[in-house]
Amino acid sequence: MSPEGTHKLDVILEQPELGQVAEQRPRTQSLSHSLPGIRSLIKLDALFINQHVNLREMLSGVEQVNQYQIKNTNNDKLFVALEDSSFACQFFCCDERSFVIKLYGGLSQFEGLSIERPLRRCGCCMPCWCNEQINVSSRGVPLGTVVKTWNPILPTFAIRNNENELVAKIRGPFITASCGGPIAFVITSPDGAHLGDIVKLWAGAAQEFQTSADNFKLTFPVELDLSSKGLLLAAVFLIDFIFFERNCGCC
Repeated sequence: MSPEGTHKLDVILEQPELGQVAEQRPRTQSLSHSLPGIRSLIKLDALFINQHVNLREMLSGVEQVNQYQIKNTNNDKLFVALEDSSFACQFFCCDERSFVIKLYGGLSQFEGLSIERPLRRCGCCMPCWCNEQINVSSRGVPLGTVVKTWNPILPTFAIRNNENELVAKIRGPFITASCGGPIAFVITSPDGAHLGDIVKLWAGAAQEFQTSADNFKLTFPVELDLSSKGLLLAAVFLIDFIFFERNCGCC
């Protein structure tokens, strides 16, 4: 065999096996193909979630369907989030209503996330005793759940993937009301390491006291996998409904 042929053979023999190539590929890159609806989150470490101010809700005092815009730190709009719920649920169940929130990107031509919350009106006066849950998927691919866990002192949430594995926790403050400042919910790993925050931003006295429209900032590690980023984004909406949606037409 010629020296040139020997060199080519050595190159072929040194090629890694298919399994090794898959292991060397960054996790976020592989997930970008399985979750195309939220691919824009790959290189991000922060998001702003701004709720649309509904004039009809301001005038009537009755809850209306919620609309949100999700932007990056450059103020570029990534998604529009639209709630789908019945008027009866909005009027009688208020912030405890069931809903489906879908995130649309681009020209609203594809769905980024689907967030489903079942009706869980327990009838008690202590919301911290009632487990709340949302189921999250992306274009038909289940991502997992966000569950409000029981805690007599602090609001806490468990973030679980589609295999029911705990991937993160969220811990809120003892008092979730504010008069001029931010309200922070801390995101940690299962072992307690700090990962980021969900912060309700002060939107000004007029918006805060006359509407239920809220603004949030979500931070997380840039290297966090796409599935977990999608679950944390979904958690913002559950936190908004539980703690900051207070308009009700029936009471």
